[in-house]
Amino acid sequence: MEVRKRLGLRSTALLGIPLMAMLVLAWGQTAAPTASAAGIGPEMAISVSGPGVDCSGGECDVDLGGEITVTVDVVTAPIEGYVLVQTFIDYGLDLTYVARPEPADEFLWPDAVSEDVIIRGDVGAGEITHGGLTGLLPPLPESSYTGTLLEIDLECSDTYSHTAVRLMPLSAGRTSGAAFAFYEGDTQVDVPTKTDSVIVNCGEAPPPGPTGPTGLPDTGTFSATGDSGFGTGMWAVIAALLAISATGLSTFGLRVIAGRRVQ
Repeated sequence: MEVRKRLGLRSTALLGIPLMAMLVLAWGQTAAPTASAAGIGPEMAISVSGPGVDCSGGECDVDLGGEITVTVDVVTAPIEGYVLVQTFIDYGLDLTYVARPEPADEFLWPDAVSEDVIIRGDVGAGEITHGGLTGLLPPLPESSYTGTLLEIDLECSDTYSHTAVRLMPLSAGRTSGAAFAFYEGDTQVDVPTKTDSVIVNCGEAPPPGPTGPTGLPDTGTFSATGDSGFGTGMWAVIAALLAISATGLSTFGLRVIAGRRVQ
């Protein structure tokens, strides 16, 4: 069973020329990613749980067709605080993502000001991204939250599979990935985070064949040069949209941009 939640597309015609100029300006005000502190940086961790799930040493055994919950925790927040946060999970091609009714049912960050500033992007085969903001109008309040950030539900394959479920980091050459961001004046500073992964085994591996083991390779879909999902530069655009909320267009604009990114 597969249920995928997609945000609807809406025309950008009503946003007008002044708004588009603001978007271009905001996009150009994103600084290069930076470490939170020399030798010490933020960290997110991923874990798996569910009925009958047996995890040990970063590897989890699940019954065929079994349901699991993948949890992302903020272990260490940026020392500067943060106003934006996003996750990017590659769950491979053998597991099935089962969407909860609303993005806020999965993205559990308590410092998101409302459900309107939480976005979920089902961006490609085996990939899902989430993100949110602390406020509607600048200056945005800073968060120092640590704890559970995200929960998503996956369903195991009906035949044996061996999958690396990865929380992907923001990295050079890739604008998508788990990261935080804060502002220095009008400039958004992206802060990459340490991430990890967990192996999910659905069912029992078949016995070795006559010429050697028949275990299957990891089925994660991450490509070091790939670029799908929301980049942290995207959140600068969202912040610009939210900055015009007094005109009543911010929520509309947020959903337009979100829709463009998940088609």
